[in-house]
Parts: sequence; structure tokens; C-alpha cells
Amino acid sequence: MDKRKINKINLNYSKPNINLLNLPFFVFRKEPFKKRKKLFKLFFILNSYLVTLLFKFFEKQNFCYFMNIYFQKDGTIEYSKDYDLYLKNYNKKKIYYPNKFRIAGSMVNHGYEMNNLLDSYCLNLFEFEEEDVIVDCGANIGMFYLSLSEHITNFYYFGYEPDEKVFKCLDLNLENSKYINLKNVALSNTKTNKKFFLNSNSGDSSLEEFSTDQVIDIKTTTLDLENIGKIKLLKIDAEGHELEVLQGSKGSLNSIEFICIDMGGEKGDSKDTTLVPVTNFLLLNGFELIGFNPERCVGLFKNLN
Repeated sequence: MDKRKINKINLNYSKPNINLLNLPFFVFRKEPFKKRKKLFKLFFILNSYLVTLLFKFFEKQNFCYFMNIYFQKDGTIEYSKDYDLYLKNYNKKKIYYPNKFRIAGSMVNHGYEMNNLLDSYCLNLFEFEEEDVIVDCGANIGMFYLSLSEHITNFYYFGYEPDEKVFKCLDLNLENSKYINLKNVALSNTKTNKKFFLNSNSGDSSLEEFSTDQVIDIKTTTLDLENIGKIKLLKIDAEGHELEVLQGSKGSLNSIEFICIDMGGEKGDSKDTTLVPVTNFLLLNGFELIGFNPERCVGLFKNLN
């Protein structure tokens, strides 16, 4: 009899207040705002504008020094000269980021950052078992894996990330993890070399062309060619390239139980969503939509077969 452990993701966390006055989003994660008195709100706003200036004008060690003065409740940040990367000290772990813009979301209330990621993909709607296989297309720095690891145990993880510097963070962040397979390639609908358009500050780099001065050549492959076998969850965040990833996975779809996919407005300069073509593709291939996050336009699909 199969006695594999069942893992359920239970998310219980408070979302921060809505951003105001064009201040950086992370300052609103430090203190509750709406219920505070007017004098506190005035001090908070002035203080936050000062943080904005420090964030804008300082880099590396100096940047980390000033940010740690304001935000160190759940861990400090550092700049690593050895790797030319930023890192967050959190729960006795070091989590690496490619630049100061990418670490901003984790400087304050890092636990929120992790829980909100899983919530946005609707992952509390089904159960995981030990030895489940999870494939992460657009693995980035590995935050999806790290967040899952807080809730579930003993799963196999395949992470695909084409950006070389971001992949370095992924490799460092997961270097002591078990049952992982990381590849510095992009999933697509063909195995070839393609142009990759970089937006390093926001993490919106994509195989879909948009206006940028940073363009590199990367390797692509398809999920079908990877021959992974049975997959519990395929997570796709391909910045507008989601349909092509699915086309390269068509031969594997019968072996995939759940697909969570970011279909938001990230395709090219026009920032089109991929909601309609992706949903139609999955419905025609035996999946149904069982969860949807309107804030990020993320859908969770279940295989009916």
C-alpha cells in the first residue's frame, strides 16, 4: 500500500496596504498604515521618501548599509563582491539576487513575499505527495522552489532559467537542496538558439521581442525532449512565451496533472496577455481551469484525463 506523505499548502498571511503616493511598494510591508494616526502617517511618508532617495542613489555596500538601517526585522541584506550579487540573510539561509531592484521585494516581510507567490499560483487548491515531480519554467532565482519547501517535503524539482546571471543565483540558492535538476536553458517549442531580450531590473526578460538594448543568444529546448515522465505540477512564467512552451510540451500533457501559468500582460512592447490562446490550448487538450488569480492573471489548470 502506498504510504507517501500528503502535503497541503496552507496559506495564512496578511497582505500589505495598497501603495500610495507613488512610494516603493516594499515600504508598506513594514508597518500597518491605514489604522495609524495622522502624525504617524506623515512621519511614515516623509521617511519613505528618504528611503526612496537612498534606494535610487546608492549601490552595493552603501545601498545595503542604508537599507539595513530601515529594514532588518526579518533579516539583513549584503552585497557579495565574490559573485557581484546581492543576498538576503533569512532564517539562517543566504538568498542571492542579481541586482538591488530584484532584492527590493524581499527586504521587508520576506515571509509575505514567499506566501504571496504560492497564493498567486493558487497552489492551496490541491495536495502534493512525497516524490511528486515539479517542473519550473522560468525558475528565476529559485523563489518558487524555496517557497514550496516551506510547505512540502521530498519532491523532485526541474528548474529552467535562461538568464546566465539569474541562473547563477538559482544555482547558489539551491546548491544544498536534494532532488533538483537545474538547466541554464529556456523552454520553448523548438530546440535551437534564439534571441533573448533582457530586462534585468524587473525580471521581465523574454523570448518575445520588446524594446531593449540588451539582447543575447540563448539555448532553447522543449519539455517533450526532456522526457521527464509523470509530472505533478508544471509552473510556467515565460513572460509572454507561454503558448510556445505549451506547444513544446504537447506530447507530455497526458503525463501532467496540474499546470499553473502566468498569462499576464507581458508579450512584446504591446504587453498583450496570453490568456485567450493559452486557455483555449489547454481546454482543447483535456484541461479545465480550477483556479484563477485576477491580480496577476494566473490560472491553475487540472488534467481531466
